[in-house]
Amino acid sequence: EEPVAEEPSPVAEDPPSTVEDNHGDRILPTVTRSNVNLDLVPLDPVLLNRDGIFFEFGHDLALFKADILLDGQSLGWFPRVALTGDDIGLFAKLTPPADGPFLEYDKEYVIKLLAVDNGKDQRDMEIWFRTIPKP
Repeated sequence: EEPVAEEPSPVAEDPPSTVEDNHGDRILPTVTRSNVNLDLVPLDPVLLNRDGIFFEFGHDLALFKADILLDGQSLGWFPRVALTGDDIGLFAKLTPPADGPFLEYDKEYVIKLLAVDNGKDQRDMEIWFRTIPKP
């Protein structure tokens, strides 16, 4: 009897969820600067209510969506300009509605954020922050 060689099983690969740049690297949108720090230092809600919350990204975005939640409920701090299109730039900002609700002292908040770049690479993020106790 001659030995029968088994055929290898076909290898299926899922398509990548991100687009590779011209060097073959996958680049996801990344927050490079914000006034909501990622090191969990409590923040002054008065300043955030006045100035809003900004994000700077490492490269241009095509879509930005975000909201702030307290105890699972939306505060309605959406971007105040339409942040969709071919190129919205590096910066995005959340501001409170004119009549609130505003951030309060000694509370923990979460920002749910979706950023999509021009190559359709996307990142969903949750950023937790706490406000300082009332002085």
